Parts: sequence; structure tokens; C-alpha cells
Amino acid sequence: MFVGARNRKAGRKTVDEIVKDGGKASFLEINVSDADSVIAAEREFSKMADHLDVLVNNAGIIVDGDDAILEISDDLLKKALETNTLGALRVSRAFVPFLRKSKAPRVINVSSGGGQLTGGRMAGRRLIAFPKLR
Repeated sequence: MFVGARNRKAGRKTVDEIVKDGGKASFLEINVSDADSVIAAEREFSKMADHLDVLVNNAGIIVDGDDAILEISDDLLKKALETNTLGALRVSRAFVPFLRKSKAPRVINVSSGGGQLTGGRMAGRRLIAFPKLR
């Protein structure tokens, strides 16, 4: 398992918790709104693995809350779109070569608060993956 995050401290903490619970995980620093960061993460990943089975794009930001979409500035909206939409596409493009080497590749895009597995509006709901990569 690989944990990708732009916040190095939070990402490493998550990896430590997974390892403490008996799992295996490695940290990849990645900021999906920065193309160079995505490329660097892809290169780092290639040193540790030759394929990827599941890619979960769960990076997302809400700028000024859900109810302010009609009132936020264009700059703030562009920042959210850069992360939530283009960021997920950028990561998917970078990691598709590794997914294509998997026997059953999956991409899950969640870019919202619905990505919370506990609490929040999506708690207890099923997640759907659309795995058409081949």
C-alpha cells in the first residue's frame, strides 16, 4: 500500500498507523495541483513497484464551503477545480502505465467530502469503481 499526501507529516503519520496495525505501507509525497510533484511521485513509485492494482484519487478541497459556490471568486474556484478535477486526471494519467500491468486494475475518484469512510454524508454507503483501463 502507498499513501500519497502533500502534507508530509500527516502522510507519514498515516503510514505509521497502518504499520503499527500490522499492515505494510510506504509514503509518497504528492501535491495533485502541481504537475512536477505528480511526476516526482510517479518516478519515486517506479523505484518501489512495477504495477498498481488500485488508484484512489481522494484529493479534494472545498473553498469557502459547499454553499458559497455562487459567491466565491474566480481565483478560488480555479484553485478548487485545479485540485479536484485536473489533479485527479493528472494523477490518473501518470499512473495508468502501472495500472495497465495489473490483472484487475481499478481507479476510484472521490474528490469530495463524500470520500470520508466514517462520519460525513457517505458513511455506510457503497463505493463504486469504474475499471475500464484496458
